[in-house]
Amino acid sequence: MTLAAAPRSVLAADGSVNFGKYAGPLTQIDWRGLAAPHQRSRLWQHFHHKHWQYVALATDDIFCGIAIVDVGWTNTAFAYAFDRRAQRMLASFSRDGLPGLSATLNGIASFASSRWQAGFRN
Repeated sequence: MTLAAAPRSVLAADGSVNFGKYAGPLTQIDWRGLAAPHQRSRLWQHFHHKHWQYVALATDDIFCGIAIVDVGWTNTAFAYAFDRRAQRMLASFSRDGLPGLSATLNGIASFASSRWQAGFRN
């Protein structure tokens, strides 16, 4: 079975959701054009829409994870490096940020569109 290419957006032109199975990533995730009855106010979207960028890098020896997370009412960034053979953490970092100020993520599936700025220490 061959899957159709992923649509450009999660929403169709009429505001309905492009449900289905697709090959490849979505290039735009933006719920602002969602049609009734699922349409929500910008305030509701701000406090309910969660998004993040996560990258994992793995070799036989090391596993690294890096993320920027925005959950609306707060955001955070973290990174870690784990020694798979010794079963121990080599390094880790975590920092919380100020909502709307520390993390910037948009609806384009690319790390080039994400930014983290120093916030509070954990």
